[in-house]
Amino acid sequence: MAQGKAIERPASTNFHVVTHVWGREYLDMFLRLCVPNQLADGNLPSLPAGSRYRLLTRVEHVEELAAHPAVAAIRAVMPVDVLTVEALDRDRDQGREYDLMNACHRRAIDDAYEAGAALILLSADVVMSAHALAAVARRHREGYRAVVGAGLRLNKESFLSVLARSEEHTS
Repeated sequence: MAQGKAIERPASTNFHVVTHVWGREYLDMFLRLCVPNQLADGNLPSLPAGSRYRLLTRVEHVEELAAHPAVAAIRAVMPVDVLTVEALDRDRDQGREYDLMNACHRRAIDDAYEAGAALILLSADVVMSAHALAAVARRHREGYRAVVGAGLRLNKESFLSVLARSEEHTS
């Protein structure tokens, strides 16, 4: 096996935060739960100036996402791009979700590389701790070029029930 040549690039000074989202269930989860979570202390607000949030979706979801108050809340922190990925509209067969996710990731990688940005890929149903993205940005400044988070899966109904009870106690 031939060894590839390392690409020498300086550290990026900003990030592309990219979420691929399509389908009602994921749109609702993303807009209602995940965006507020991403806006928590030490997450999106902690990323450096010049960072962008990029939503990759189907044509049918562009207007809803662009006009949604949750996306407006992200816009208050950083610019937001709502972009379509051709494969999402072309390849709608069930069971191809990972192929579609890969098409989104390829688009995100190409766009971030061209812009000289570091890349943070988030799933539409990811929930993270406060200060998670601040830690990623700190590691990047220290010279790390990859940070991988464990993709723990939870039972959605149980998690949402516990979360709702938790929010009642903090209100």
